[in-house]
Amino acid sequence: MVLNEHISQYLFQYLENPDPQYAVMLKGKWGCGKSYFIQNWIKTYNDRFPPKDKILEPIYVSLYGLNNTNQITTAIDKVLHPYLYGKGAKVVKNVLKIAGKVAFHTNIDVNKDNNDNISVDATLDSLSLLSLKGEEKIFESKLLVFDDLERCLIDMKLLLGYINNFVEHGACHVIIVGDETHVIDEAKKQLDEFKEKTIGREFEIQPNEKSAVDSFIQPLTEWVKEQKEFILDCFKSTKCDNLRILRQCLYDFSILYDEIDSVLAKKGDSFMRCLLGSYILTYCEYKGPNREFLKEWDVSYLFGDDTKDKANEFQKKYSLVEKEYQIDIFNIDNIRQIIFGIETGQSLKFYVEKTLKQINDEKTPIERLANFSDLSNKEFREVYNQLVEEISEDDVPNMYLMGRAIALLIYFDLKKISKVSKKTIRLAKQNIVNYFTFIKDKDALYDAKNLFYQGLNSYGNFRDSVLGNAIMEFATEKFNERDKILKNKMEEALLNLTDDNVENLILLSKESTPNNHSNYSKTSIFKNIDADIFSTRILKLNNSSLQALCRFFSVHYEFGVILGKLSENYKDDLITLQGVKDKLEVAILKKKSVEKYMLKSLLLYIDGAIKRAGGDGGPIDPYAN
Repeated sequence: MVLNEHISQYLFQYLENPDPQYAVMLKGKWGCGKSYFIQNWIKTYNDRFPPKDKILEPIYVSLYGLNNTNQITTAIDKVLHPYLYGKGAKVVKNVLKIAGKVAFHTNIDVNKDNNDNISVDATLDSLSLLSLKGEEKIFESKLLVFDDLERCLIDMKLLLGYINNFVEHGACHVIIVGDETHVIDEAKKQLDEFKEKTIGREFEIQPNEKSAVDSFIQPLTEWVKEQKEFILDCFKSTKCDNLRILRQCLYDFSILYDEIDSVLAKKGDSFMRCLLGSYILTYCEYKGPNREFLKEWDVSYLFGDDTKDKANEFQKKYSLVEKEYQIDIFNIDNIRQIIFGIETGQSLKFYVEKTLKQINDEKTPIERLANFSDLSNKEFREVYNQLVEEISEDDVPNMYLMGRAIALLIYFDLKKISKVSKKTIRLAKQNIVNYFTFIKDKDALYDAKNLFYQGLNSYGNFRDSVLGNAIMEFATEKFNERDKILKNKMEEALLNLTDDNVENLILLSKESTPNNHSNYSKTSIFKNIDADIFSTRILKLNNSSLQALCRFFSVHYEFGVILGKLSENYKDDLITLQGVKDKLEVAILKKKSVEKYMLKSLLLYIDGAIKRAGGDGGPIDPYAN
């Protein structure tokens, strides 16, 4: 049976009951397609029962944002009025029998000769039309649909009482649609009481992804329509059941596709599909609980103790679709650009066209091999050898392409298309060492590592290969070796402290660390600092700079804040700070006057930092003792 078809069938059966005395509730999570379902069901109903004299079309009312029942009445009036004022309609003749409750005006053709026989000014309460029974009954079928229950601003008790009047006194068929999980607690209690008394049947709407995608892509660009199966596979991988997010995603992507140069888009078909997958992944994850994790996504998460498990689980969701379509929908550049677009409203046109031009202009062995299925055996062997030669001559221009080159070679080896030689692997490893050795800046080192991992992830799945894992472990080892040698910005500033740069320490503390996992303010900044060198630098500062250094210790270690267990972030600073204190306590014996006073003040702030590094999570007052 088609998904949710049993609900559709039941609603038709429900309408056959002349006076049901109960309502039906359709519920489900936001974005699961509740409104889409009921609106399509109403369309089916209207096709089956075209409106005529005594068949009233379903009255659909969205409660979204309504703050009084008069607004609901107005929405109902808009449906009733064509019947009330219909020239020559039997409805109007019956209306005359009950006129006298609210104002209306109409002309009536009593004998159907196309001439107005009667002109009537009267009063009629339009809602009473829905409550008439027996001989006065005007409409045989009276169906009201109230959608977006949880988004209504009317007091829940008042709203439900209003709706109940149609059920209990109007012999109406009433369908209520909403997500009760988003109803506030007090209103939820009132809703539960109403359900117990008035709701006869409840149904959970299940997301009908296939039907929804068919509907979503219908008005979009032709290329997007051709990606239907890919869209479904990507969306299923997200584990997101909010179809509204998918609809917005596809709409935004379609606008972008129409913006970019059509020739470039056609030539870059594989990239555009990869970008579409990244769009679906990003939109769904950004709107869910993984937003911050996605915004800070870094391939190095896969190797960190604190983030490895979560990162692996996060990426695992998309492994099947990446293998099936041989694309990297986790492309970090795509994801960051898409997030930027979501948050700023900026178009990705420039980014996409620039990338497509690079792809089309670069007839490199790497790009040709990425589309190896288009090559003959002879062409493949020639291009493959060209890539091996580039690796042999250390002629691969950057770490991303180095990673991508290795990913290709491992893929071909894993698929038994072409076995990679031990010599090529040895030379590739040497290239990695050369890249890392050449880098003198720690931020640049982390950027290079991330680019390399992105390259490895850009084709196939190197983690399926023993050889691929061995190369990844080798690269991580060489990165760690270089990481221990290079100093980050904060370490460089502390080891080269002067009167000119001491004021910059507070601002620098707010910057991100090279791995982008946190700011320097949340990390141990002294763990790699030599206490003798730092103490010597301090003793060369003037009094004003010593005062600035006091402020830095207070701000960096958040003296005025209750940190609790977060104080453990600084535990690795303890040994160096104690060493600096010992050096300064010896040096202060030779100081006099203002210099002695300022150095003594600094020692109080260093004591405060030592307390924080020692696990003191409460507010710290340097002058408390």
